[in-house]
Amino acid sequence: MTTKWKILGIDSPDGKLITRAKYFASVSDKDLVVETEGFWTFQEPKLNVAFADVTEDMMVAWIKAETMQEGANMIEKRLNEQLAALKAQRVTPLPWAPQTFTPDLKG
Repeated sequence: MTTKWKILGIDSPDGKLITRAKYFASVSDKDLVVETEGFWTFQEPKLNVAFADVTEDMMVAWIKAETMQEGANMIEKRLNEQLAALKAQRVTPLPWAPQTFTPDLKG
Protein backbone atom coordinates (compact mmCIF):
# COMPACT_ATOMS: atom_id res chain seq x y z
CA MET A 1 0.00 0.00 0.00
CA THR A 2 1.19 3.50 -0.83
CA THR A 3 0.05 6.69 0.89
CA LYS A 4 0.66 10.09 -0.70
CA TRP A 5 0.05 13.60 0.65
CA LYS A 6 0.16 16.92 -1.15
CA ILE A 7 -0.44 20.42 0.19
CA LEU A 8 -2.42 22.35 -2.42
CA GLY A 9 -2.58 25.71 -0.65
CA ILE A 10 -2.31 27.54 2.66
CA ASP A 11 -3.95 30.48 4.42
CA SER A 12 -1.75 32.92 6.30
CA PRO A 13 -3.69 36.13 6.88
CA ASP A 14 -0.80 37.90 8.59
CA GLY A 15 2.01 36.34 6.56
CA LYS A 16 3.48 34.87 9.74
CA LEU A 17 1.16 32.14 11.01
CA ILE A 18 -0.42 29.43 8.88
CA THR A 19 -4.04 29.02 9.91
CA ARG A 20 -5.36 26.58 7.31
CA ALA A 21 -4.11 24.19 4.65
CA LYS A 22 -5.78 22.60 1.64
CA TYR A 23 -4.58 19.02 1.33
CA PHE A 24 -4.84 16.05 -1.01
CA ALA A 25 -4.26 12.51 0.29
CA SER A 26 -4.43 9.16 -1.45
CA VAL A 27 -3.94 5.50 -0.62
CA SER A 28 -3.32 2.95 -3.36
CA ASP A 29 -2.82 -0.77 -3.59
CA LYS A 30 -2.02 -2.12 -7.04
CA ASP A 31 -4.75 -0.77 -9.34
CA LEU A 32 -7.09 0.46 -6.59
CA VAL A 33 -6.88 4.10 -5.45
CA VAL A 34 -8.86 6.09 -2.89
CA GLU A 35 -8.37 9.86 -2.75
CA THR A 36 -9.61 12.76 -0.67
CA GLU A 37 -9.14 16.49 -0.67
CA GLY A 38 -10.07 18.99 2.00
CA PHE A 39 -9.19 21.92 4.20
CA TRP A 40 -7.60 21.59 7.62
CA THR A 41 -7.88 24.52 10.03
CA PHE A 42 -5.16 24.32 12.64
CA GLN A 43 -6.32 24.38 16.25
CA GLU A 44 -3.54 26.71 17.35
CA PRO A 45 -1.76 28.37 14.44
CA LYS A 46 1.91 28.72 15.27
CA LEU A 47 5.26 28.35 13.64
CA ASN A 48 8.39 27.07 15.29
CA VAL A 49 10.42 27.94 12.20
CA ALA A 50 10.55 31.02 10.00
CA PHE A 51 7.62 31.21 7.57
CA ALA A 52 10.02 31.06 4.61
CA ASP A 53 11.48 27.79 5.94
CA VAL A 54 8.17 25.88 6.11
CA THR A 55 8.17 22.78 3.88
CA GLU A 56 5.39 20.65 2.49
CA ASP A 57 6.59 17.75 4.67
CA MET A 58 6.23 19.96 7.78
CA MET A 59 2.69 20.90 6.80
CA VAL A 60 1.74 17.26 6.26
CA ALA A 61 3.25 16.34 9.65
CA TRP A 62 1.26 19.13 11.36
CA ILE A 63 -2.00 17.91 9.81
CA LYS A 64 -1.24 14.31 10.72
CA ALA A 65 -0.41 15.32 14.31
CA GLU A 66 -3.71 17.15 14.71
CA THR A 67 -5.75 14.31 13.20
CA MET A 68 -4.35 11.61 15.47
CA GLN A 69 -6.93 9.73 17.54
CA GLU A 70 -6.26 6.53 19.45
CA GLY A 71 -2.85 6.16 17.82
CA ALA A 72 -4.04 6.48 14.21
CA ASN A 73 -4.20 9.29 11.70
CA MET A 74 -7.93 9.61 11.07
CA ILE A 75 -7.64 10.79 7.47
CA GLU A 76 -5.43 7.86 6.49
CA LYS A 77 -7.58 5.49 8.57
CA ARG A 78 -10.71 6.46 6.61
CA LEU A 79 -8.87 6.13 3.30
CA ASN A 80 -7.67 2.65 4.30
CA GLU A 81 -11.21 1.66 5.33
CA GLN A 82 -12.52 2.79 1.94
CA LEU A 83 -9.73 0.91 0.15
CA ALA A 84 -10.58 -2.26 2.10
CA ALA A 85 -14.23 -1.84 1.10
CA LEU A 86 -13.19 -1.54 -2.56
CA LYS A 87 -11.12 -4.72 -2.28
CA ALA A 88 -14.09 -6.60 -0.80
CA GLN A 89 -16.54 -5.23 -3.36
CA ARG A 90 -18.24 -7.78 -5.55
CA VAL A 91 -19.37 -6.76 -9.00
CA THR A 92 -22.96 -7.68 -9.78
CA PRO A 93 -23.70 -7.77 -13.49
CA LEU A 94 -26.47 -5.51 -14.72
CA PRO A 95 -29.60 -7.59 -15.41
CA TRP A 96 -30.11 -6.00 -18.83
CA ALA A 97 -26.49 -6.47 -19.94
CA PRO A 98 -25.36 -9.59 -21.80
CA GLN A 99 -24.47 -12.21 -19.23
CA THR A 100 -20.89 -13.42 -19.55
CA PHE A 101 -18.75 -15.61 -17.35
CA THR A 102 -15.63 -13.92 -16.01
CA PRO A 103 -13.31 -16.03 -13.88
CA ASP A 104 -12.11 -14.48 -10.62
CA LEU A 105 -8.34 -14.70 -10.91
CA LYS A 106 -7.68 -12.77 -7.69
CA GLY A 107 -9.34 -15.23 -5.32
